[in-house]
Amino acid sequence: SSDRTMSKKRREYGQWLVEVLDGLDLSGVKLVGFSLGGMCIWQALATDARRVESAYLVAPAGVVAGNPFTGIFQLFLPMRRYMKRQDPKALEKVLHGLFTDEDPFARQFLGTALQHFKMDFSPIKNITKAEAQRIQTPVHVFAGGEDLMFPGRKLLKRARALFPNLQSAVLLPDSKHVQGRADTDRIQEHILSS
Repeated sequence: SSDRTMSKKRREYGQWLVEVLDGLDLSGVKLVGFSLGGMCIWQALATDARRVESAYLVAPAGVVAGNPFTGIFQLFLPMRRYMKRQDPKALEKVLHGLFTDEDPFARQFLGTALQHFKMDFSPIKNITKAEAQRIQTPVHVFAGGEDLMFPGRKLLKRARALFPNLQSAVLLPDSKHVQGRADTDRIQEHILSS
C-alpha cells in the first residue's frame, strides 16, 4: 500500500480492502472486522462485494455514534492527557472505558503506542441508507451493551433497519467496546457455526 493516510469520509478504506482482495485473487472470503475493521468491511461491501461470502462486524465504526459528551470526557480527553503527560490515571480511565476485561497486554501496548502515535480524531461519517442497500452480502453484527463509542442497542436497531441481508444481530449485554474473553468465544462460536 502507498504510505499515506486514507480518508474515512471518502470511503477509501473500503476501496483499499477491495483492491487487496483483488490483488490476492481471493474469493468466497469470510471477513471479520472489529471497530474500524468493521468500517473497512462495510465500506468494501458497499463498493464491490463480489469476493466476499459473508461479513461479521464486531462493534463496527460508522454505523452509529455514541453520546459525544460521554466519549469526550471518558475517552478522548483522558487519551489526549495521557499522550501529552503520560499520566497513568488517564490511561487507566481510557482502558476502563474501552475494555470489558482487564488486559495487561493492552495496558502496556497502548501505554507505549499512545506516546509515539499520532491519533486521528477526525469524525467517522456513518453509513448511509443508500450504501447499506447496495450490500447484499450476508452480514452479522455484534454489539456491546456497555459500549461508549457505538452503543449496542442503538447499533443493532440501526443495523436491522439498514442491512437488507442481516443474518444476525447479537447483543453482548455486559460488553464494552473491546469485548471480554467470554464474548470473544461466543463470537468465534457464532462465526464457526454459520
